[in-house]
Order: sequence, then C-alpha cells, then structure tokens
Amino acid sequence: MRCCIIETVSDNDKKTLNYTIQALSEICGYNSVQTFTRAFTAYTKMKPSDFIKELKVNSK
Repeated sequence: MRCCIIETVSDNDKKTLNYTIQALSEICGYNSVQTFTRAFTAYTKMKPSDFIKELKVNSK
C-alpha cells in the first residue's frame, strides 16, 4: 500500500514532520487529499495529522 511509503519516509527523514497533508498525499501518489486520508486512516487506524503529531512527540 502507498501509505507504507509515508511511514518509511517519516522514520528516515525528520523534515517530513513539517510537510502538509497535501504534500504527503502527493508523495504517496494520491491526487486527492480526501482519498489519501481515507486510505491512510484505514491502514493505520489514525488520521494523518494525528500520526504526524505522534511522530513529533516521539522524535523529541
């Protein structure tokens, strides 16, 4: 799934924590933020914004 890409990128590149959801959706190959958010939420069981917030907290 394309959402796996974002988990890998975020683990290896801390600057992705500052990307918008739009930018992340484009990196993953989605044309629509809504479609990306639905797919990401189904895959990770959390919204992309919550996932990024959690990564920011854990990266400190």
